[in-house]
Amino acid sequence: MKLIVIWCLLIFSGVGMASFDGNGDQMDDLIWHHQSSGALYQYQLSSNHIQSIDYLATVPPEWSAWRGDFNGDGLSDLLWQHQTSGELWIYLMNNTQRLLSRRIARVGSEWQIRAVVDINGDES
Repeated sequence: MKLIVIWCLLIFSGVGMASFDGNGDQMDDLIWHHQSSGALYQYQLSSNHIQSIDYLATVPPEWSAWRGDFNGDGLSDLLWQHQTSGELWIYLMNNTQRLLSRRIARVGSEWQIRAVVDINGDES
């Protein structure tokens, strides 16, 4: 996670992470999380330009996001972890539409997510 002034850029690509593809076009997209307002935006990218900018939700800055396809639909979903309480929430997404948001667990604050992986190979 890189801090750029007051914007927190979550780029879901690189070592130990998969690309965030909100619309299923096989192109990396970006999630921006504003560190004071909590506004969450998705930038859909197409080759060398921004295709669209969409507001997704407001999420306080003490939450960190991880990408995964948690329902097997081929689109990226978000797993959120609160940095002090350890609460875990899942956002099942369809492009910019949040299909479901649900609290799924609470872990101690000493536990931090480092990667989301497909352990059983079922592509979800």
